[in-house]
Amino acid sequence: MLAAVSLGVLSSFFGFAAPGMLNITASKISVDYNKNHAFKFVLAVSLVTVLQSLVAIYLVRISSESSGILSMIQKFSIAIFLLLSFYFFRKSYQEQKQTSQKSDVKKPFLYGLILASANMFAIPFFYGVFLLYASKNGFFKEISDFTLLVFGVLLGFHLIFGSYVILASKMKSRIAKISKYLNLVLASLTGLVAIVSLIKLL
Repeated sequence: MLAAVSLGVLSSFFGFAAPGMLNITASKISVDYNKNHAFKFVLAVSLVTVLQSLVAIYLVRISSESSGILSMIQKFSIAIFLLLSFYFFRKSYQEQKQTSQKSDVKKPFLYGLILASANMFAIPFFYGVFLLYASKNGFFKEISDFTLLVFGVLLGFHLIFGSYVILASKMKSRIAKISKYLNLVLASLTGLVAIVSLIKLL
């Protein structure tokens, strides 16, 4: 029981604690509008994150039962990371709007759903963390454990994003600097993950 919740919280911490597209956006909305506006965005992102974690759980269950499926998923993940790397490199050079501009988010909940759905990191990330845990400890089998795992993901997510929203005014001066290089950093990281994964697969 405790292991499932802890795994969920730690997964969210390692996945969302570092400045990224979603949490920086939440901070900017909090600064440009208000905390209520930002929390609507966070709620939408959290709902999508829960669905993504459920997909990752399902993939771990089926991949642990078939080495062929596991190999296929690994190859698919490499392709995803390579495409993401290209996308972020291209975006880093084409970015024209300054991050210091006021964010135009009139419907934060809808915007959160769209932005979180476009975040391709979540499923491969959760899948990798859950698979690593399963390879060393065996994966959870009871429905109650899966429920607690998702609860842990949700708990960790809200703790992290809540901190970004509440402390947004203090982080305002840093957000622009972080956002300026975010796409380039993400491109480098996704490219590195793809290369390392490909080497391990060969």
